[in-house]
Parts: sequence; C-alpha cells; structure tokens
Amino acid sequence: GTRKATRALNRPRARRVPLRALPSPRAPRMAPASSDVFVTVGTTQFDALCEAVDSAESLAALKEGGYGGIICQHGRGAYVPSGEAAPAGFAVSSYRFKAGLEEDMRAARLVISHAGSGSIFEALALCKPLIVVVNEALMDNHQAELADALEAEGYLLSTTPEGLPAAVERLRGVELRPYPGGEAEAVAEALAGALGVAESRAS
Repeated sequence: GTRKATRALNRPRARRVPLRALPSPRAPRMAPASSDVFVTVGTTQFDALCEAVDSAESLAALKEGGYGGIICQHGRGAYVPSGEAAPAGFAVSSYRFKAGLEEDMRAARLVISHAGSGSIFEALALCKPLIVVVNEALMDNHQAELADALEAEGYLLSTTPEGLPAAVERLRGVELRPYPGGEAEAVAEALAGALGVAESRAS
C-alpha cells in the first residue's frame, strides 16, 4: 500500500494548458446603405433645400419610398446636412462641389434639384425621376415658371422646400414621362412646348 501511494506521488503531473480566451463575437457587418438619392443646388447656395431634405419628414418619406440614402451637393451654402434625423439604416453624406455631377446623377434612382435649367435638363437627359425644388426667395423667378411648365408636361414634380416631403410621397403614385432628350432640335421643341412658346419657323 505504501509503494502504491509513493508511486502515485512521484508521477509527473499533467501540464495544465491554459485555456485560450474565446474571441468575442463580432457584430454582424451591415451593408452600407446605398446613397441612391442625389440632391444638388448647383453652383449657388440653397440652404432651404438642404435643410428640407435633411428634415425628419423628408428623410422618413424617402425611407418609406424604398430609398437607402442621399448624397447632397450643398454648394456655397452654410447648412451642411447632418443626417441626425435619419431613420435607422439610412445614409446621409454631402460635399460642396465636384468637377461634374453626372456620375452621381447617373448612379441615383431619384434626383432632387434646385430649379436651375442646367441641372434640370441634365437629370432629364439621364432619364432620372426628378423633383425640382423652387427657391421662392429669388426675384423674377423664371426658374419657377420653367419647373411648373415641365411639371405640367409630366416630366417632373415641382415643389417648394416646405412641400418636399409631400412631393416625395406624391412621386410614388405618379408615372413621369421620359424626356425626349438627345438631339438639340427635340430638346428645343419640348422646351418650347412646355413653356407655351410658339415656335417660329421660316416659311
């Protein structure tokens, strides 16, 4: 009995292998929300538009419309969209200027633009659904006349900053007409018809 006890005491003890700490479970990576709404104020400033698109009402309306995020080109304005009121999973980003806006417009599923003719026709030429936001602070607002005339022709929706959330909701039930872009003559004829301008032709 004593020998057995001695043998047991003299056996080499098994080495204890320290347990490795299990890696903490990683949070699942969420795919970044697509910024499929492009907002532009052009080369000027239009803080009222930037504030309107950054409002809880507009962001909620865009989210409900199936959009995943916005990119806002805010130009010279003092207001920079923050996205603080954005619903979960809705991305908001912005920049002042780029050499060209076509890439962002082409990637967008919806364009929200100021009423400058250059931005309007660039978006229409790319066959993008378009909401034009008129700057009511401008005097002799021919831009408003252009936007309203093109809306009457069914090419876009025209609104004010205050009416932007309602315009986003209204877009769901509207089928906009494709703009007859391409050749300059077709563009000129469409513009003349939209503005109610009688086209003079040489006899």
